[in-house]
Amino acid sequence: MTPLVYLAGPEAEGDPALNAHGQLRLAHELFETGLAQGYAPTHAYWLQAAQPRAPGYWAAWHEAMLGQCAAVLRHDVDCRLPGLPYFQPAGEEAALACARARNLGLPVFSHLSALLAWAELPAGAQRDAYAARFARTA
Repeated sequence: MTPLVYLAGPEAEGDPALNAHGQLRLAHELFETGLAQGYAPTHAYWLQAAQPRAPGYWAAWHEAMLGQCAAVLRHDVDCRLPGLPYFQPAGEEAALACARARNLGLPVFSHLSALLAWAELPAGAQRDAYAARFARTA
C-alpha cells in the first residue's frame, strides 16, 4: 500500500482556483510515480463552493485528513498554463499544516525528491529513516 501524502500548499492565498489546479496536478504527478498518493486539501475549496461552512469547520476537516496521512509535502503552486503563468508560494496555510503534522510526528518534506526517496523505503523503515534524519538535525 502506498503512503498517503498531505500536500501543504497555498489554498486561499492568491487565486484559490489556480491553487487547487496546481495541487491537483501535483497529486496526479505523485500518484503516477507509484510511490505515494497525494491528498490535496484544496478539495475543501470545491466543497466550500458547493456546501458553505464556517472556517472552523474546514480547520477540523483538514486536521482529520492530516491524521490519515503518512507524510507531508510542503510546496509552492507553480502553474505554467498557456497564457497564464501563475506562481503562489506556500505561505501561512502551509506553515500551519506543517506545524500540525510535526505535532502528530509526521515527516515533513520540502522537496519532492526527498519525499520519493522516503516513499521507496519499506513501510516500517519509513518512520525509522525519518526518526534518524530528525535526530541528526535536532
